[in-house]
Amino acid sequence: MNSFKVSIDAQKSFITCISGVFFQPFLYSESGIPWFEANSFLFHCATQKLPGYQNSEAVRRKASILLEYRVFCDKQNYKNVVGEIKKSSIFDFSSLRITSRPTYRYFLYLRDEKVISRKQINMRTKVIYDFYNYLVTILGFPIEMERVSKTTIGYFKYESSTGFGYNSFLKRDQAIYNSSSINPVPKGFVRDNGEDIRPLNNNELKCMLTMLMSNDFDILIKLAIDIALSTGARKQTIFTLRKKHVDYMHSQIDDNNTIVRLKVGPGTGIDTKNSKHHVLFVPTSLVKALKTYISSTRYKIRVKLYYDIGGGVENGEEYIFLSRNGSPLYMAKDDKNYRYSKTKPTGTITKKWTDKIVLRSNGTIPSSFSFHWLRATFAKEMFKYLVENNESREKKLSDGDIITSIQSRMNHSNRTTTENYLKLFTDKDVNSNVQSLYESYLFNKDGVS
Repeated sequence: MNSFKVSIDAQKSFITCISGVFFQPFLYSESGIPWFEANSFLFHCATQKLPGYQNSEAVRRKASILLEYRVFCDKQNYKNVVGEIKKSSIFDFSSLRITSRPTYRYFLYLRDEKVISRKQINMRTKVIYDFYNYLVTILGFPIEMERVSKTTIGYFKYESSTGFGYNSFLKRDQAIYNSSSINPVPKGFVRDNGEDIRPLNNNELKCMLTMLMSNDFDILIKLAIDIALSTGARKQTIFTLRKKHVDYMHSQIDDNNTIVRLKVGPGTGIDTKNSKHHVLFVPTSLVKALKTYISSTRYKIRVKLYYDIGGGVENGEEYIFLSRNGSPLYMAKDDKNYRYSKTKPTGTITKKWTDKIVLRSNGTIPSSFSFHWLRATFAKEMFKYLVENNESREKKLSDGDIITSIQSRMNHSNRTTTENYLKLFTDKDVNSNVQSLYESYLFNKDGVS
């Protein structure tokens, strides 16, 4: 089947519009001819502000996926039912054999050869499915969508503050689903927001802390990990900390306290998941380290660059976590530039950080380690502390008290979520002690209640 025919004038007009308004990439075929179908699809998704296409960075990622798919198809040959060698075409779904269809061949390539995560596979095949659905429903291509990917209606269980419920979704045969009914949570892991995470075990945590004490890691990596391990905060909370917050916490330090409380969430300038109000309990030693950093020449240089790129005026709203060019690693929702920014930073740099930690650990820390694991590690370390010190308390904590304490620190709306975390720890040796490196820093005994 030939590509959809569009006049040269229409394509020129379209090129001007798509590049001038959305600053998104413009794709070409191998012959140098603009790939109108893909560019039109991206433009449609961006103008309609469809989920996943609401800023230029997201559109560029989707464009990259389409281009990878096109290159893959252009390089593929397959044998038809009579033994003839045929060149694969992104528009050819005439074969009765599913293995000869381009979308299925691409799915097998992602699953068996490229060896990427389930999430990455599903994201890429979803973009391809949406692309063909656009060709059929908007441009009128005579392609049977059932040949692109067979679909059924699936249901997934969700958890909220009011309990559990079920939502429906379009289930595709070229996707790998990871619900507990299809793929149970691996032993030792907890499923949080669709991601299977677990706390670092004692050897892994000791290895990471030892590495962080060296000079091989940037101060921002150390500070971000310290905050995550000390408070259990997510990265959007950590990366939206401002100078004024550090100044406030530092002003609260006196000889009698070892923990400073910091309100986060709506109205504070610090983002939280689902915009929930929360309080962080920050060790004073960490506050002092943050204060030292914002007083450094290096930070002041980055703040100046932040001003130069339109970051605002000097009033304490400067982010703590700024890149070398002065860009924030995450953009808070109350940022004056938030609504105007086509490419909002979302803290993706943590992937580079965790990859470096994995590489330097020489196999001690698994390749699946992510920044979110630090949150589970915080919960485990707090659980260990509460259990180990319970015997010495005049008024001992009940199991319910321990769950309540951790639920409050983790800011879980649903108690069941906290209980799922604690299931990771109750069958493990909680008495082994790696805090010889870090306990006084993470959980100062006078500051944890």
